[in-house]
Amino acid sequence: MVFNQREIDSFDQRHWRRETSNISLLLNRFCEKNKISFLNKTISSIKLCKHDRIVILWLFDRVPSMSAWSEVNFLCQEIGKQCYVITDNIISFENLPFVKFYSYPELLGVTACYDNINFVSITPTKLYNCFMQRVDSVRQSWFYWLYHFNLIDKGYVSLLMKQLVTYSPLVGKDLYDYIHYNYQLDKLPHFDKAYKQTRDLIPFRNFDEQENLLPLIQDSKYSLILETYSTDDDINCWCFTEKTLRALQFPTIPLIFAQKNSVQKLKDLGFEVGQHHDALDNQDWISRQLALIDLLVKDLLEYDWNTVYNSSKHNQSLLLDWKQRYQQPKFFESFFEKVLTN
Repeated sequence: MVFNQREIDSFDQRHWRRETSNISLLLNRFCEKNKISFLNKTISSIKLCKHDRIVILWLFDRVPSMSAWSEVNFLCQEIGKQCYVITDNIISFENLPFVKFYSYPELLGVTACYDNINFVSITPTKLYNCFMQRVDSVRQSWFYWLYHFNLIDKGYVSLLMKQLVTYSPLVGKDLYDYIHYNYQLDKLPHFDKAYKQTRDLIPFRNFDEQENLLPLIQDSKYSLILETYSTDDDINCWCFTEKTLRALQFPTIPLIFAQKNSVQKLKDLGFEVGQHHDALDNQDWISRQLALIDLLVKDLLEYDWNTVYNSSKHNQSLLLDWKQRYQQPKFFESFFEKVLTN
């Protein structure tokens, strides 16, 4: 993937990348040893694979839709190959004759790296945090809403205008302009007003960049989390990234803008998320956005240190347990056996 600008990482991202790299290396070694092809987050190279069996690893990004896998299945039938997809996504896909799916939510444990932080009871000085490095039309609309309701100065906020060059090769204000007009955000008067009054501030960040977001999260009552695939509803697949998983490990109140029914999926996995999403979790994405903005504007949720602290420690413990599980030498043993025997 080629981006229009350099990524600015919080230091903890290096830990996640090491962990995902270790998982990839382990699976790749298994494949090399057993004359199996290995692909990492791609299906475009299947035709080029020299082995009949192919393991496809897909972490921290949403796997393609079922229609795409149906095309892969047809291709594999034609060329005599079998794919085994291993992912941290929560999926409700039926296996296909030539494509088998293996969902391991334990792999989300790559984000477990905060258990040694000493959380101290404080009164947050900021209402919320909302970190937007990559931009798209939906995230830009979030920035407009925050500005419209005079919330920008009440939080730690960034909009850094990073994007894939396949989306647009533009940067900064030029990309801001492109998104605003190309996606017709200018047709909404309140968005057009926000655009005109914020354009000179882009790219935007109202805090000092020290490549460490953790103190900013700890100094926030709410964490407004804008998940990457938040509008990808009703596709029987849910992807959770570090945006959600990091915030859940900190003593803040999470406001999660993610795919429909995502919060229920998190609860089913054992996370403590709070009850404030229950009435909006199954709504369409525009309704979810407006409901979360309303929660932030009205600020009616009680911030109880003991509650948010206990939830954060519970979530840390859950993810750490998952991490310790997948790090066990035999964690992938049953998967390996199925690949070798099918």
